[in-house]
Amino acid sequence: MDNKRAQTADIAERRFGRRMRQERERLGLTQLQLAERIRSLGVDLHPSAIAKMEDRNAVKPRGIRLSEAAAIAEVFGLSISEMTRPQRDDLARLAEQARDVVANNNRAMASWIDLHRALDDVADEASAEAVKDDDNFKVFSAIHDQSYRHLVEMAEQLAQVPGGSAIMRRVADGETIDPGAVASAPWVQSDGGQ
Repeated sequence: MDNKRAQTADIAERRFGRRMRQERERLGLTQLQLAERIRSLGVDLHPSAIAKMEDRNAVKPRGIRLSEAAAIAEVFGLSISEMTRPQRDDLARLAEQARDVVANNNRAMASWIDLHRALDDVADEASAEAVKDDDNFKVFSAIHDQSYRHLVEMAEQLAQVPGGSAIMRRVADGETIDPGAVASAPWVQSDGGQ
């Protein structure tokens, strides 16, 4: 099986295992009770196999055979397709995580920009010749360089986000970006701004 198909199969099995656990818990079934219901449909499945199917984070999760998937889906009154489809709450959870990451990244970037501007102001005020040999200047210079490198890394990450280039242009023009406004921007919303 080529790599793309293997990844697709892995994603489908992860979704199936997650949905299997959700449905089992929704019905208030133990893994043993689910195994008994599956067995009544002619498929022998041990409770430990169910645990391995549900735990997709294991080093080597158990594969799910088609006959097992069909029986499990039937127990829950669903199709295999419904068992492998992304759930709305999964999408909402991921969208919320994405909004949090963007907001945190923007707050961190704003802090680094403020620090970098403050360091530039200090550098402008101080005469480099007068403090060249001073230990404070060496410390300042190291912090300034590290701040600049971090700022460049954050800008590169932001450039990968839809709308990130527009934010970088606004920051470059000296505008202060409100992280709250960025977090509520249309491109950060769960529908991707569509």
